[in-house]
Amino acid sequence: MNVNVLEHAADSATRASSAGADSATHVSSRGADSATRAISPGATITLRGVVKSFGEHRVLHGIDLDVDPGTFVAIVGRSGCGKSTLLRLLAGLDRPSNGSIAIDRQTQGWQDVVRLMFQEPRLLPWQRVTSNVEVGLTHARDKRDRRQQAYEALVQVGLDGRGRDWPAVLSGGQKQRVALARALVSHPRLLLLDEPLGALDALTRIEMQGLVESVWQDKGFTAIVVTHDVSEAVALADRILLLDDGKVALDVAVDLPRPRRRGDPRAAAIEGRILERLLRC
Repeated sequence: MNVNVLEHAADSATRASSAGADSATHVSSRGADSATRAISPGATITLRGVVKSFGEHRVLHGIDLDVDPGTFVAIVGRSGCGKSTLLRLLAGLDRPSNGSIAIDRQTQGWQDVVRLMFQEPRLLPWQRVTSNVEVGLTHARDKRDRRQQAYEALVQVGLDGRGRDWPAVLSGGQKQRVALARALVSHPRLLLLDEPLGALDALTRIEMQGLVESVWQDKGFTAIVVTHDVSEAVALADRILLLDDGKVALDVAVDLPRPRRRGDPRAAAIEGRILERLLRC
């Protein structure tokens, strides 16, 4: 597939010393609709009849979806329901078997505005923190500019002063902050998050949820997070999609003020509705 992801960028940048290094995915290609860019820093998403099959096994069954610019969407569902498959299609890491995907009304050449953050930080252990963030700047050639942008991204995620550290000395939450900075440093219009907080302890997870929400509000990009945690979906999202057997079984608006207050009975009601439907899947 002719797709340039951060995994590939990190691998090619260090090919002389190591092969197979993973990093947060940078999906790279050309352009998006300039008129949409002028209106909002977030991307529009349009899916029509999207089907994805692996051999004879169909994972997604005719997904239709419209997402407005700057919306935060959470996707929940049981394991194997197609959540991560859908995210990979949106990242341009795979192609639908049928149907169409448009980002900013473009069905091709939109991957440059998309970033994907995984559950694992995927940091390069032989590179310092700042250099790990710079991996996200595949198009920036000036070394000083790259370093300055990486520094600003680290400040934004609360890691000012940690740029010279090695990944090995960071906690799990700090490593995820570096991964988030790497995904944000190129100013994506669409940020995809594939269970990025799943491996963190409860308190660190809550802190990271607040950070993700704060950065999203500040930057205005469109965000889609895949999570198994329904309470996390309610805490973060404007809209929650429940996938069941490769179809959208439930589409729930979360019309609650931010920041969301834990223990809010309205949030609990939304969570209960989703869990009730999820248990029937």
